[in-house]
Amino acid sequence: MAKANDPMGGEAGLVLAQTLRYRTGRRDDTLAAYVEALYYNRDNPDTWRELIEYASSAPHIPVLVDLFAISPLAVRPTLLAVLVSIADGRDRMRNLEPAKGPLLRATLLDLAENQADRVSIAYLAADAGHRAERPAT
Repeated sequence: MAKANDPMGGEAGLVLAQTLRYRTGRRDDTLAAYVEALYYNRDNPDTWRELIEYASSAPHIPVLVDLFAISPLAVRPTLLAVLVSIADGRDRMRNLEPAKGPLLRATLLDLAENQADRVSIAYLAADAGHRAERPAT
């Protein structure tokens, strides 16, 4: 596909990653397929979202934040929804330790501020506001 410069390469890479994702022993192939999909279409929010979700199976805050840092601004609102859900323990995997949720949100906010990403700053500020309004449990 690379030689043919096929614009559907991104979709093909995403479908391949989705196919491999749950197969035992295929982690490296799955990650390679996500990277290949992003190579062809860097602005595909579905590919970024699935890559973040895949990374959340063994969540490491620096990895999650680094993926967010290199993502295009246009897909960041989609990614923030996933990352905030991971920070809150509401994602499918629920593997992030609850005590690390605030650190993930704070690190994302620091990154957004350093990159002058106003949309992400607003998203995270709104999330913090909603969080502050919730009754204590």
